[in-house]
Amino acid sequence: MSRRNKFLIWLTSFLGLLGLAYASLPWVISALIKYNLSSRGGSDIQINVDYPGWQGLRLHALDFTLISGEYKSHVQVPKVNVTYHLTDLITGNIAQIRVPVVSVDIKSSLGSTATKSSSAELPMATLLSGQWLSQLPVNEVLLEQLTADMRIATEAVYSLRLSGELRDRQLQVNGDILIPKPAQRPIVFSINTQPSGEMRLLVSSIDQTATPMLTVTVKPFSQDEDQDQLKPDQINLNGTLTAQLDNLQPILMPYLSRTQWLPTFEGYLNSQWQAQVSGVDWQIMGEASVQNLSGRWREQMLPHSKWNAKFDVNSQRARLQTTLSTGQKAVVLETKAVHQFARGHGHANVTLKAVEFSDKGFVLSGLLKNWPYPFDINAGRVSASGRFRWQQAFNAQIDLKLDKLDGNYDQLAFAGLSAELALDNGEGLHTNKDAILSLDLVDVGFPVEKVEVGFALVAQAKTPIPIVRVKSFSAELLGGRALSGPFEFDFVRDKNSLIVQLEQIGLNDIMKLEQQEGLQGSGRLNGQIPLQISKAGIVVTQGQLSAVAPGGEIRYTPTPKVAAMAKSNASLDTMLKALSNFQYQVLDISSDYKLNGDLVLKVRLQGKNPDWQAGRPINLNLNLQENIPTLLRSLQLSDEVSEQVRKRYQNKQK
Repeated sequence: MSRRNKFLIWLTSFLGLLGLAYASLPWVISALIKYNLSSRGGSDIQINVDYPGWQGLRLHALDFTLISGEYKSHVQVPKVNVTYHLTDLITGNIAQIRVPVVSVDIKSSLGSTATKSSSAELPMATLLSGQWLSQLPVNEVLLEQLTADMRIATEAVYSLRLSGELRDRQLQVNGDILIPKPAQRPIVFSINTQPSGEMRLLVSSIDQTATPMLTVTVKPFSQDEDQDQLKPDQINLNGTLTAQLDNLQPILMPYLSRTQWLPTFEGYLNSQWQAQVSGVDWQIMGEASVQNLSGRWREQMLPHSKWNAKFDVNSQRARLQTTLSTGQKAVVLETKAVHQFARGHGHANVTLKAVEFSDKGFVLSGLLKNWPYPFDINAGRVSASGRFRWQQAFNAQIDLKLDKLDGNYDQLAFAGLSAELALDNGEGLHTNKDAILSLDLVDVGFPVEKVEVGFALVAQAKTPIPIVRVKSFSAELLGGRALSGPFEFDFVRDKNSLIVQLEQIGLNDIMKLEQQEGLQGSGRLNGQIPLQISKAGIVVTQGQLSAVAPGGEIRYTPTPKVAAMAKSNASLDTMLKALSNFQYQVLDISSDYKLNGDLVLKVRLQGKNPDWQAGRPINLNLNLQENIPTLLRSLQLSDEVSEQVRKRYQNKQK
């Protein structure tokens, strides 16, 4: 074969291979783009690429799905124009990328088959640093319009519009976001990066663009003294963040819609941090504080407080340490938390340092400007600690200690309330061990002392409300004591029943409640009171009290008014003479208590008066009725009874 023919064959083969290579360029470019998107979590990738020309390339359509963390994004790019000079393309540089329109639909991917990433993604403030942008092989990028709808787990939708350009290594992005209900207002933002690597993010309300609600700045820095320890590709950044909480919180409220019990805050947040980035590894450390934090909870003003935090976050885990303290440090709450990104779990330890109450210092009602609750604490100590864990489920263990609390609930004054509770919400709220609640004194209109209740909280399967399982109850009252055996109190039930045993109740102590002048008695009573407790109130049916042998006496000296009435009423005169010195052997009381507060007593007395009718036997049957709430209110308002209660308790404390 001649040399000329060999050359023609070689040339034809070369041109054929070149044509084949050119014909396969769209497929190769598509494959490269698909590979890069797939390696970053992309799926369902559809792409249509034109044949490249001498000065440009047109991508007709790009459609793919990207799962990142808890969110699934569907991205649609109808058209991309790439402009290049052939000589620059050989060196890996592109003159311009122009994207007219991008549409992104973002939804929560919770419950999908998406797998968790092994590490957290790089924070946005770090990605926007100019040092990253300066490495892009593109001289100019123009994004004319991007629209995105982000649906969070609560179905609230954030609508985003932005445009931006990268030119001469300087990035400028402007846009706005429509915040969903309850705020439902637009905010505007701008991002600017300089060739030096400095980045600045401003977020403002659309009607207050002159006063940013959020400002983030990022600046690169070098550590010359530690150059030997730096990795070749390591980037160091300094950053600051300032935010107005009252303006920023409405942006986050749709995320918090499942926790409406959270208060709203006011104050100015300051944060300084440093970041180190090396490839996919990164770390951010810093501090944040709000020096004059105030808030509102259910229309109530919270006390002014200080909040300080230290954080250390990297691609594998996050650590947070915070301190919240009210004015004069009356209440101090400390938190230490760790979250592992790879496994999606973490834990936190929360400590409420001992809160000291004093009627001359801090009282519970001082927490809110207008205290709305019918109880208060003015002496004693409260402390608590909690351990919280989360992964697929949230578990909390809380230890609460009440130490000698004094205060009041409505008209009830109490003193010396103490208890230790070990609470756990695993498989329903319950106590990890039996608890004992003790109360030195409670004034219900008369003193009830040495109250002690042994109990446990037992979780229920179909309701978050636990059963209160009382194992023992005892109290001293009216010269004797009250006690009961084990019983359960279930808030879900229509009615709960228990029987209170009364032992050695003093008849004279009962008579004093009537505040009847000239009435005295002696003797002790035993019995039992069956109680039915419902949402409507308390009912007693056929309560029984009987005198302890050998009985006692009743003496009644009538007032002049009652004596005058007896002169014209023979039955009254006979009863008064019998009760002037009545020695009884039998005293039986049957009691019924109604929902309206009326107590009906049927009293049977057997005995004699040695000073009347030669001491012949006397049988008396009396029917008495009293409204107990009215009686107790009158006793609580009595200066004599309240002073007596206070003195008795003070004497016991000495």
